[in-house]
Amino acid sequence: MRSAVIRHLVGAAEVTADDHAVDLGAGRGAITAELVATGARVTAVELDPDRVRALRRLAADHPRLAVVAADLRRWRPPRGPHVVVSNPPFDLTTALTRALFDRPARGPDRAALVLQAAAARRLAADDGPAGLRWAPWFDLRVAERIDRRAFAPPPRVDAAVLLATRRPTPLLPADQAEGWARFVAANAARWAAPDRRLRWWLRRFRSR
Repeated sequence: MRSAVIRHLVGAAEVTADDHAVDLGAGRGAITAELVATGARVTAVELDPDRVRALRRLAADHPRLAVVAADLRRWRPPRGPHVVVSNPPFDLTTALTRALFDRPARGPDRAALVLQAAAARRLAADDGPAGLRWAPWFDLRVAERIDRRAFAPPPRVDAAVLLATRRPTPLLPADQAEGWARFVAANAARWAAPDRRLRWWLRRFRSR
């Protein structure tokens, strides 16, 4: 991904020196290095052994950078406030977003994720099951589209930045996340309609 796009991605996540920033699927460390430059405490999560070694060489010069050798599909969010900035493999989008948002009490304060454009739009929509799943706790929106030529090698489709921000006041208690997810999945097919957005769903959930 081009350096200008990475800088914009980190800026969109509003990472500062006061943050704990997490790069999931850190790869060769392009996003990690940009996060380190903000002065934040950074955790880079990567599975590939060669890339982990390269990240640890970077960490040798940056004491606020920690490298975790782990599969992001099995990664568990840290306790306490954190920000996630990630350009994961597109085929891990579902696994990554569920790891981030399925447990709202442990989810990030902010996240900026580079996803397939269609997936980002689907997750940001509050009239379908994908976006509704986490909407009571997180505001999700598409920040911008990224032309596929910004990547090397380029994927077949354009990407987009999905921004997630924790709601200051959640619309449901965190301990109702599983029940809400089941409710949305069970009713999505018969209730799907452009005018039936989050508030409409919440009323039905509370009155069930």
